[in-house]
Amino acid sequence: MSPMEVRSPVEVEKQRGSPLWQIASAALFLLAATGILYVHLFLVPVDLRLGQVVPYNIISPQDGVYTDTTELAKLTPSGTPTIIDPQEGDAAVAEMHRFFDSLRRAQIEAGNVGEVVQELASEYGVDEDAVSLLLTYGEQELKQVETFAAQVISTNMKAVIDAEKLAAYKETIHKGSTLTLPEQVGFAFLRVNLKPAARPQLVQEYIERLVSRPIKKGEIILGEGGVVDQVVLDKLAAVRDGFVRQKQYQFAGLLLLLAALMLIWFFHLFYFKPSIFYHPVLWGQITLIFLVAMVLALVLGRVPFRYVFYMVPLAIAAAVIIFVTVYDAILALYFGIGLTLILSLSLNFNSNLTAYMLLSAVYPVVFLSRKSEPRHLVSFGFNLGVFNVAMVLMVILVSVETFSWFALSYAFVAGVAAAI
Repeated sequence: MSPMEVRSPVEVEKQRGSPLWQIASAALFLLAATGILYVHLFLVPVDLRLGQVVPYNIISPQDGVYTDTTELAKLTPSGTPTIIDPQEGDAAVAEMHRFFDSLRRAQIEAGNVGEVVQELASEYGVDEDAVSLLLTYGEQELKQVETFAAQVISTNMKAVIDAEKLAAYKETIHKGSTLTLPEQVGFAFLRVNLKPAARPQLVQEYIERLVSRPIKKGEIILGEGGVVDQVVLDKLAAVRDGFVRQKQYQFAGLLLLLAALMLIWFFHLFYFKPSIFYHPVLWGQITLIFLVAMVLALVLGRVPFRYVFYMVPLAIAAAVIIFVTVYDAILALYFGIGLTLILSLSLNFNSNLTAYMLLSAVYPVVFLSRKSEPRHLVSFGFNLGVFNVAMVLMVILVSVETFSWFALSYAFVAGVAAAI
């Protein structure tokens, strides 16, 4: 006789008695589920990554101040506080004057023009065409270009010039078509003008204050369907302690929910399915299926790739299909609803995604039974896949999210895979 065959009241009564082993089994089940949730929330917490799509609202649990690291990196490009060195500007202007002195000597010596141009261009980094043109100028014209070039250098050297910005200036010289002659000469003598701060700690604190931003309790750090960027990560780091406390409360709430659901499942089996309630093998099977589905769903919900969270119903629907075709439809319904609630709260899913998961869990109870044959499951898998696609479209429309073929594909695959 198979475990699920109907037994006579006499046979059932023989296994009745003290339900201590059922209570002990329920306690072990609660302990295992609690351990899984503890690992999910504390030991291996979800770390958001740049570019990740978040399927829920992230709300600040406390007031705080965050540092905009993007702006900070711009102000401290070398990783340490730096300031503009005014002596670099004076040195650049002095080198430019030496260049013009060399031009004047070359005009007096009247040597080979080609060799002179190459020599000056190589020594001072000025474009050869500009050098050739300057050699044809008289003293008054040279003086004007020299004066304007000095102004170009002084003006630009008052701003921050790092290696990246200096490379941009050099690239501008090579293009050169929109530059005046004084600008071509002046840009050639620009240099990196940063030096380490004499009191780096004070400068660093001052810069961090400049890029500090307030964040209020209850402020939406990132809305559902949003993409994680560096500012989001900065805000999360600033209120990390608040999220730790929030997880502790979340864990306690999930334990209460799990205990309440277990009471419902326990008394349903006790009153309406004694053939399962007094059968230790069936208890072990049901417990194992539930825990495996729970772990699989949490793993799918934690995958950092975009829209993979739409595959979470795969684990729930698969468990429900097993329950409804092997054990009991009402038990399958209770387990499907309970598993959906636990996972939705554990993964912080919003109400739209919860509705999608819940309907995907209930759907097999309506169309399947213990009489369903394997060939029916294949066709039902495509049926569930299409239903999931429709529900994901509902989520996208209600949430005003960006349409994605990936989301629809994941939903369809979840339905087919759950049945197979």
